[in-house]
Amino acid sequence: MCPPESDKFGFLKEHFGTTLSRIETPAIDVDVVIDCAGASNIIDDFLNMCKPKSRLSIAGLSLDFPEISLMEFVISNTSIWGACSYDDEDIQEAIDILAKGKVDFSDIITHHYKLDQINEAMAMAADRAQSIKVIIDME
Repeated sequence: MCPPESDKFGFLKEHFGTTLSRIETPAIDVDVVIDCAGASNIIDDFLNMCKPKSRLSIAGLSLDFPEISLMEFVISNTSIWGACSYDDEDIQEAIDILAKGKVDFSDIITHHYKLDQINEAMAMAADRAQSIKVIIDME
């Protein structure tokens, strides 16, 4: 996990490697970036760090209204897509992945609460400085 105050480019470079951007500056070598958290700086970071023909898929919404530099966007030769529709098949696939333990999500789960602590859980989930993903145990 990359702490917010750390060097994002250095962290991503170490994990994914680099290539060149459209203007021949170092860029992170990824094809797709998915924002599920609603990070308000994601568009700027994406345009500044990603390689040509990469895609940003935004599934989480920010409470801010980020401005987009159309010049940077056009020059970057990238795509930004919204993603906000899930059908029953998608939800069942996600449940199956979680149930079978196919993916380790422990790094992003920051808090667990019992069902009778739902008010505290919701307050913590709203505090982006202290939480990433908050789990409410239904048992």
